[in-house]
This record gives sequence, C-alpha cells and structure tokens, in this order.
Amino acid sequence: MTDGRLFIAPRNALAAPPERAVRRWPGSHEIPVLVRLVWSTSTQVVPGVVVRTARDRVLVRWHPSARDPQTRMTWLSREDVRTELRHPGVGEPWPST
Repeated sequence: MTDGRLFIAPRNALAAPPERAVRRWPGSHEIPVLVRLVWSTSTQVVPGVVVRTARDRVLVRWHPSARDPQTRMTWLSREDVRTELRHPGVGEPWPST
C-alpha cells in the first residue's frame, strides 16, 4: 500500500485509538464517503472509503489527487466524514475552519 515515504498529515487527523476500541466496518462492502481534510493553507474534500471505526473516529482510505495513485489512510473525527454533501441551507454543512 505504501512505499515507505512519510507524508504530511492533515491538521484534522487524529491519533489511532487503542486497538481494543477499533472495529472493522460491518459487512463486506466498502462504504464510499466524502472526506474533509484540513491543511495549513486550505480545506479539501476528497472521495474515500471507510476502513475501520471507533466510537469517536473513523479510519478512511483516500487518494491525494486523481494523478497521485498513492493510497493514504487517516483517522478522522466522525464529523469530517460524510456519506453525502449538502449545500448550505439544506441539512448541516461542514463548519468553516
């Protein structure tokens, strides 16, 4: 999955929870999601897949861009992972950072 390179983590990345608190995503299907990544200069929304969950965080697999085939895995708050994107005024938009 990785070639040993170290990557800069998004500012909203969380530490991995204790292993006993981690659950695999139920079912054999990978659930596609939208992932909000907060960087020092911008906020990015990319497609991803839920890999594992814990009570307050989600491990997602995502690609930095369509041109970069490198897969990244990041623990994020449940608030930073959505199954759909709603426009402001319809439901709850992501809070601004």
